[in-house]
Amino acid sequence: VQDEIRYLGFEAGIGAYKPNKPSSVLDRRYGDCKDKSLLLSNLLQNQGITAYPILVNTRAPKNMDELLPSHYLFNHCIVYFKHGNSEYFVDPTISNQGGSLSRMSTPDYKFGFISLESK
Repeated sequence: VQDEIRYLGFEAGIGAYKPNKPSSVLDRRYGDCKDKSLLLSNLLQNQGITAYPILVNTRAPKNMDELLPSHYLFNHCIVYFKHGNSEYFVDPTISNQGGSLSRMSTPDYKFGFISLESK
């Protein structure tokens, strides 16, 4: 998903808040961070792996956990998944991270909101 689905966002209308269907993203080969995160989560879930999109803020204040919830607090989406006894956070918009899971690098966004309704 990182390398095969182009990162391209149209941040207007409902598309600014609601991801497109994973099948549409896969067919057209592009999507924004929400689209790519939902697609990756679904692909992992189809393999029996617990995975969810997570809304994050790339410029989060240090006290973000003290703020009231709001959709305005989040400006990016990544993926959380469990594999074996480990937990991982993957940003599907970062390309060229091939190799083992231990080599993948994701910025420390500090806080996130997990979307439990993935499919």
